[in-house]
Amino acid sequence: MNFYLIFSKVSVIFLLILVGFFLSKRRILSSEGQRELTSLLLYVLLPCTLIKSFDIEYSYDILTRGLKMSFFMFGMYIISYFLAKFISGKYAEPENRKDIHVLSMILPNVGFMGYPIINALIGPDAIIYAVMCNMGFEFFAWTVGINTVSKNSPVKVTENPVFSLLKTPAILAILTGMVLFTTPLYIPEPLISTVNLLAGAMSPVAMIIVGISLANSNLSNIIKNKYIYISSLVRLFAIPLITMLILKLISAENLSYTIPLILISMPTAGYATMFATKYENDSLLASEIISMSTLISLISIPLILSLM
Repeated sequence: MNFYLIFSKVSVIFLLILVGFFLSKRRILSSEGQRELTSLLLYVLLPCTLIKSFDIEYSYDILTRGLKMSFFMFGMYIISYFLAKFISGKYAEPENRKDIHVLSMILPNVGFMGYPIINALIGPDAIIYAVMCNMGFEFFAWTVGINTVSKNSPVKVTENPVFSLLKTPAILAILTGMVLFTTPLYIPEPLISTVNLLAGAMSPVAMIIVGISLANSNLSNIIKNKYIYISSLVRLFAIPLITMLILKLISAENLSYTIPLILISMPTAGYATMFATKYENDSLLASEIISMSTLISLISIPLILSLM
C-alpha cells in the first residue's frame, strides 16, 4: 500500500486525537469528562459498532475466514507474550513494573484505534472481520493479560477471568451479533437505525478520548525513560514485522493478511491502564507507555502498512 495514501487516511484519525488534546488543554473537557466519554464508548458506542458489523446476510465464507483470523491473532498474542517477557527481563526495573511493560507490549489498541483505521483504509464491510479478530484479543487480555498484571501486585485475582470476560460489553455485543449473523433473527426498525447512528459516533469519540489522555500525560517524564521507548518500539515495530513475516510464510490471502496486520500494528491498549489500576500495579507507567506508543504510531502505522 502507498505510504502517503495510508498517512493521509491515518492523519484524519490523528486530527481527531488533536481535537481531544486541545479540548483538554483549553479545559473544555476535563478528566471527569474523559471518564464519562469512556463509559459512553464502552457501554454504548462500541457495542453498537460491534452489533452493526454483524448486520449483514449470513455467509459461511465470512464466518470461517473471520474465525481463522481470530485464532491466528490469538497465536500472535502468545508469540508477543514470550517476546515481551524476554525483552522486559533485561530491564533494570522492579518486577511489577516489568509486568506493566509486558502488558503494554502485548495488548494493541484494537477497539479505540484498530476499528477506525480499518474503516478508513478498507471500509465498513471489513469491520466484521476485525470484530471476529477481537474475540481472540479479548480472551487473551482477560486471561493472560490479567494474570500478567496481577502476579506481582498486592491485589490478587478473585474472580474467574473467563467469567469476567463474559460480562464485558464488548463480548456481550459480539455474542449478540453472532446470533444475529447466524440466525434469521434481526433488529427491527427503528432500533437498527438508532444502533447505526450511535455506531457512527464511535470513531470520533474514541479518538477524542485518546487526545484527552495524551493532554493529561507528562511527556517530559516519559521522554526520560528509555524503557518506555523500547517497549513502544517493540509494540509498534517488532511485533508487527514478525506478524508480517508469518503471514507471508503462510501465504495469507488479502483480507486475512491486511486486517490482522493493521490490528496488531496499533499502539498500546487502554486495557493496560485499566487492569493496572484495578490490580493496584503501576497505572502511571501504563499510561505513559500508552501515550508514547500512540505518538509514535502516527509514523509507525503508515510505515508498517506501506510494506504490505
